[in-house]
Amino acid sequence: MDRRGSGQSSGVGAASPRKHQSFPTCVTDVLEQVTKVCGQQGQKWRGPAALRNNELQYQLDNDLFCISPDRRVSRLNQIQQLRLMQILCDYFKERESEPRGHQYSYFEAIFCGREGESFLHETRITLLINLCSLAVQYPCYSVLNHISQWLHKIGSGKSYAQQFVSQLVDHYIFIADDSNLHKYLLPLADEVPEFVSYFVAYSVTKDSLRQSLFMVLNHWLTGRRSDLIMAFIKETPVVAKHFASVTFPYMVVHDCCVGGIYKNPLHGFTTMLYADWKISPSLELRPALEILSETADYSVFDRNILCYHVHLAKLSHVLTQKDLMDILDNPKSSLYFKSLKDELLEIFGFQEFEILIKVFPEISANMSVMFANSRSNQANNGYLVEFKAGRSNLQAGSTVDRRKVVADKTKGLVFIKQSSDQLMHFCWKNRETGAVVD
Repeated sequence: MDRRGSGQSSGVGAASPRKHQSFPTCVTDVLEQVTKVCGQQGQKWRGPAALRNNELQYQLDNDLFCISPDRRVSRLNQIQQLRLMQILCDYFKERESEPRGHQYSYFEAIFCGREGESFLHETRITLLINLCSLAVQYPCYSVLNHISQWLHKIGSGKSYAQQFVSQLVDHYIFIADDSNLHKYLLPLADEVPEFVSYFVAYSVTKDSLRQSLFMVLNHWLTGRRSDLIMAFIKETPVVAKHFASVTFPYMVVHDCCVGGIYKNPLHGFTTMLYADWKISPSLELRPALEILSETADYSVFDRNILCYHVHLAKLSHVLTQKDLMDILDNPKSSLYFKSLKDELLEIFGFQEFEILIKVFPEISANMSVMFANSRSNQANNGYLVEFKAGRSNLQAGSTVDRRKVVADKTKGLVFIKQSSDQLMHFCWKNRETGAVVD
């Protein structure tokens, strides 16, 4: 007696056999089914219901991801995979007017329904990683929003986040400079700041220290959404830890090896982190010094910028004299780096203004002229030097990658004073109200 049809199997085989439709009709049909299943549930249960729907997940395996009958490979060739990603971009763009929770339920049903089933889940995530890259250029920013929401939800998404970012770096940074593909990344800060926070944290590596990457990071981290991007980084423990221990050290390495303030657009942001990073874990400068001491290209190395970082690290308690000695005495450290020993150790005895004079000697020459005839006036007005000056503001330009300087009509006064603790203060005062900006 033939009993092959008498029982019902579990898992992916629970649904009855279906005749495969041709590609891409099968994709559009199953996406309509996703919308229908999610729409039948209340908002709270949209995603979970679709995830638990075995028949829907079986249809997705067969008709969208086109998994072979042996459940081991996809039936799609590369051209068909590209067409599939275009269809998915269109699907999510068409639903951008719906509440974000509804949109995410569709995303979750499509890509998260096989968690716990290694091959089937990884097949979906592999497609999602490629979809992420296409969505940047398409553009379909809602896909990136859903990805960042999913990464935040799973919590331990470090490895997945690195895979997404690595793919974008490969496609938009590791390419010929004249292609300018990195410009497709520029709008992301305004559109998907949470996703950008993952990119900032995981894109800076030993191999990615390129000018195109730092142009993108500068556009994001000095723009109007910079505070929000950094807030996302600081609020996500695994991302904050990686940024403090890996990203920041490589930013310092780049700063010391490309000319600092003159050639690195992120020099100002990098140095301000010492004061702005007030959370745990603390920033780590030691990994940067270890890299610079062993493998730096000293033909382009700027020792003054290194001294400045060591000084700021000392002030913010990121680096101790013992840490510095350990690196200088390490047998792996180069002879050139060891030759900086006296210069670096001397920093721990400098006052704040003294290190500025040492690192930027042109300041010393200018200050000596400025202060020569001004010290006699300090007893009268308390300032070493003063002069009338207005201010200007940096505002958004006609395009996302341009800025314009707009003059402020407020009358002002610039002055330099020395406080009782011997520190120098560069200040601007509103001459109309008397308010001082230090």
